[in-house]
This record gives sequence, structure tokens and C-alpha cells, in this order.
Amino acid sequence: MMEHKIFVSYKFTDAQVANLDGQRNSIVRDYVDKLGSYLDPATTIYKGEYYSERISEETLWETLRNRILDSTLTII
Repeated sequence: MMEHKIFVSYKFTDAQVANLDGQRNSIVRDYVDKLGSYLDPATTIYKGEYYSERISEETLWETLRNRILDSTLTII
């Protein structure tokens, strides 16, 4: 079975998002996590930023460039 390498692009600091069901004060990262819960780890490799990374604006491109270029699907 072929694996999909998925990169999710989002603005980490964007706070103006609708709340997810059952949540208050949702942030963009909550949507990325929700999407991840639907992905099968046996067939999907997540290539995006992890919450714990906290990549600065200055190093964003250098840090994520290879992940973006190596992905088979990019979600914006």
C-alpha cells in the first residue's frame, strides 16, 4: 500500500477561527489535530509542523522546506 506524505499549511498565530464542536477558544492547531485524528498512521506520514516545535518566523522556510517538497499532498 502506498503511503501519503501530507503537509498541512496554516498560520500558527491565527486566532480568529470558529470553535470546534465542544470546544471554546479553538486555535488553528486544533483543526490540524482534528484532521490528524482522521488519518491512518499505517498509510499516512505527517510532514507538517508539530505543536511542540514552535518554529520562529525567521527559520520557518528553512525548517519546513524539505517537508513541503517531499510531501505528496499539501493542504492549505
